[in-house]
Amino acid sequence: MTEGLRLSVGGDHAAVAAEAVHEAMGAAIALLSEAASQLDVATGTWTLDELTLGSATMVLLNPSAIGAVALVADGIEELRRTPRIPSRWTPRMVRRALKLGELVGRRGVTCVSLGRASDQLRSLDGQVTAHAGAALAPKETAIGTVVGTVDMWQSRRGRTLGLTLDSGETVRALYPADLTEKVLREAVGHRVMISGEIQRNGAGQRVSITILDVERAERPLPMDIAALAGLYADVAAAGVTVADILEHRE
Repeated sequence: MTEGLRLSVGGDHAAVAAEAVHEAMGAAIALLSEAASQLDVATGTWTLDELTLGSATMVLLNPSAIGAVALVADGIEELRRTPRIPSRWTPRMVRRALKLGELVGRRGVTCVSLGRASDQLRSLDGQVTAHAGAALAPKETAIGTVVGTVDMWQSRRGRTLGLTLDSGETVRALYPADLTEKVLREAVGHRVMISGEIQRNGAGQRVSITILDVERAERPLPMDIAALAGLYADVAAAGVTVADILEHRE
């Protein structure tokens, strides 16, 4: 059975603004959609499986996005425990969660809860929002380089690249105006090496990069099995067996 994500916006039904419910639902759907993208299951449509009033409570469901609900729910609980970007989450997903938590105290909202429809709901309390804010906040800056693929570009609200690193992490990178032509020519849609100021949070995770230079990076070629065998050609000729190599590695 497909699992749904339950979202509850608590408060007096006569006091909770419709805009607050709309904003909460939009942030929850965006969080689920980004989780689905991280899992490569970004198909289908998120629908309302349940909807109740009083406190506005709804269950969002998408049978095609297998694992997205679990990724969101587990990430919220990880944020409850520690001020770091949850496993397989992007910084943008953390910002979505923070946006949900920050609805509390505004427009009549007294509580926002989010989690698996089958579990007991827990609120996005001050600890979750504090940890989300800390996970996004840069604590140290150092010059360095990263390698990854540019899969997002925008210029309207700041010159920004979205970068998926070879390690699987995603990070936002800002570039100066004088690099615009080079970024468009060399970076967008390509694997690149970026040099710049790398900001890390208190957990040591990269949260943003200010680009100083960018260069196209060649994609690594998969190692041919014959080349791999060639690595051991000399030792094999000397009478060393596979068992000997494995024993040495242990």
